[in-house]
Amino acid sequence: MRIYQVYRWVNSTGPRVTFHRNKAEATKEAKRIARENELDGDIEVSVFDIPLNKDGVVQALNSVQGQYPSTPNKVIASYESKDLDQEDWMV
Repeated sequence: MRIYQVYRWVNSTGPRVTFHRNKAEATKEAKRIARENELDGDIEVSVFDIPLNKDGVVQALNSVQGQYPSTPNKVIASYESKDLDQEDWMV
């Protein structure tokens, strides 16, 4: 499956990425951003070919390195971080 990415850098928040179904939608969005926003860098439109099998989709999702989680259908596990004792901080 081929999808298109619009990437831009925002100094106050970092990278911003959106994905689009076709080149026309992606370039339209890039032009809208350029017209309506003060830009901190270039806007890039890129194409991705994602294999439509579980490995391909997982690899594509992991490569995004998103800052915000998707809304899950169901949370199946949650883990707390280990509390460190004072001794653990001493080296």
